[in-house]
This record gives sequence, C-alpha cells and structure tokens, in this order.
Amino acid sequence: MTGRRYKIVESVGNRVEEVFRYEDLAKHHPSAGREPNREYETINGQLEEVRYVGGRTLIKKDFVLLVDGSNQSVPVPSPLAGYAKTNRPYGTLQIYDAPSNGQLLGQILHLHPAFKVNDGDAVTYGQHVGLQAGTDRMGGQRYAIHVHAELEESVFRRYIADIIEGTLSPDEETPKTVASGTENGTEPRETGATPAHPWKAIHCSR
Repeated sequence: MTGRRYKIVESVGNRVEEVFRYEDLAKHHPSAGREPNREYETINGQLEEVRYVGGRTLIKKDFVLLVDGSNQSVPVPSPLAGYAKTNRPYGTLQIYDAPSNGQLLGQILHLHPAFKVNDGDAVTYGQHVGLQAGTDRMGGQRYAIHVHAELEESVFRRYIADIIEGTLSPDEETPKTVASGTENGTEPRETGATPAHPWKAIHCSR
C-alpha cells in the first residue's frame, strides 16, 4: 500500500468539516430540511434522504475526497462489487448484481463522464471507477466538485471507514488487499457473462 491517503471533508452551511467516520456525514442537503418530491426516513435517530429500490433503502450523502489537499482529478473507489452501468447525465455510475437484468445495489453520481469502466464490466470493491467531478444533467461541470453516493447503511459505513483508514488508496487502481464479493455484503450474481472553488456549498439536484 502506498503512502498517499484520501481525506474526506463536507460542506455544512458555511463550514467545511473533516469527516472521521460515517456518523460525521451530514444529511443530504443539510441546510434544506425536508425538500418536496424527495423521500426521507429516520435511521438510527437521524433524518436521512433515501431512495427505495428493489427492497433496498439507499441513503444519499454528499462528501468531498481530497488527495494531497486537492479535490482535482481524484479517483473515486467503487463502494461495491458488481456490474457497471454508466450514464453521462449527472455522471452516474450504477452498480448492479448482474451484468443484465440485475438489481441495483448502489450508485455514485457527478463523476467525470470519462468513466474508468464500461457498461457491463465486472467491478471490484475499491476499484477506481472514475474521477470526482461536478457533472450536471447535460454532462457539463456546473456543480461543485464532490461525490454523491447512494448506498445501504452497512455498505456506506464500511466504505467510509476503508477510505479514512487507508484500506482504499488513491494510488491503487484495483486494490489487491481487499477481496470483492461477499466481503462487502453484496455477492454479484453470475449469469454466464465474464465478468472550481473546492469549498463552494455542495448542492446538487439529485
């Protein structure tokens, strides 16, 4: 493992705060309260914005990855093992449990649209899937640079811990020290296929 590590920060109101654990992450759009046409759930006593899909409750969070103090051209590690589906609008990477007709496990938004993976690719946990960016609906860079993640709570907790502890590295494109599959709680189903100013307030429309 190399010496460089990620640092996580977030924008809360006019403050920039360092994140040391999952519990430090604020609610999605923390200054907005409950917004119309969005879904919320109280989880462990905290109000969270969520997305319900396929029997899963995906929690939405925004944060910024820094490497050597910069948010520019930072590779984003995959929070899950599975199969990739990319979408240029909002720089969306969705991860499914099968290469076709699978169930959505989680997703990362606002990546640079020049993804590091292609549709149908088997993705391992911690693999670099794209660069942190601020991609909008048209594929442009209108938002502040950040990561928008939608994950189940147990997956989110492990992902944040592994980033902070250095298990996931900005210099290891495909980590060899982290096993894929059931270790992240999401074993992919096989179907025969081979597998700007950095401190602007983060506010995206997703």
